[in-house]
Amino acid sequence: MMKTLANLLTSIAFIFAFFQLNAVAQNSSEYFEGEVTFSVEHESINSEIPTDYFYYLFGNSMTGIVTEKKYKTITKSLGLGISTTYYDLENKKVYMESSESDTIRWYPLDEENGELISVQRNKEEKKFLFDGLRESVTIEYIPNNPNIERIVGTFYFHPDYKLNKELYANHKYSFWNLFINESGSISIRNESYIYPLFKSIAQVTNIEEREVLDSELEFDKTKILVRGEDPF
Repeated sequence: MMKTLANLLTSIAFIFAFFQLNAVAQNSSEYFEGEVTFSVEHESINSEIPTDYFYYLFGNSMTGIVTEKKYKTITKSLGLGISTTYYDLENKKVYMESSESDTIRWYPLDEENGELISVQRNKEEKKFLFDGLRESVTIEYIPNNPNIERIVGTFYFHPDYKLNKELYANHKYSFWNLFINESGSISIRNESYIYPLFKSIAQVTNIEEREVLDSELEFDKTKILVRGEDPF
C-alpha cells in the first residue's frame, strides 16, 4: 500500500491543505472578505501511523486569508515548516509553497482528480455551530492516487457568509464546485476522512471581516515555479 511514511508527505500535505483551505473562499462587495482562524484536530485511522505524526506534519491550527478572486491558507508545523497554499480562482490554479523549499508547485483547479461516488445535501442532520443549526454537504470520491482508497468530506456551512457560485463553477478539483453549488457559502466545520490514513476536523474559531491587501496573496516570485504531479 505505502512504502514509507516519507512517501506520503506530498499526497497528504496537499489533501490536508485542500480540505482545510476550502473552509474559506472568495468575496466581493456582497461576499465575505477577511481572515478566518481554525482549530484542527487529527486522528490516525491506520495502525502503522501514529496520530502524533499528523500533528507533526500539519500542526493544530490554520489561518485563511480571503479576497474576491484569490485566497490562501497558512499552516505551521514541525515537519513541514510554514506551508502556504494560494488559490487563484480567476486563473483556475493553486500554488503550494513551503518555507523548507525553493520550489513552488502549481496545479489546475478545473480538472477532476478522481471518480465521484456521491454528493449529498444533509438538510436534516444539522450541528449547532456559530449560534445556529447548520446544514452540511458530504462529498465522497475515489482519488487518482493509488495509495488512497477514498476520501469522504462533510462540510458544514454558514449561509450568512456567501460566495459567488459562478466563480466556483469550474473549481472541479476535489469536486469543490459541487459543495459551492449546494451551499453558496463558506464552510465553518470540515470533517475529512482520508482512507486508509487519517481523519481531520477543522472548525472555525474566529471570523474577522477586513480589507485584504493584494500583497498578502502574492507568493514568492524568486522561487522556482513548476507544474506539480497530481498528488491524489
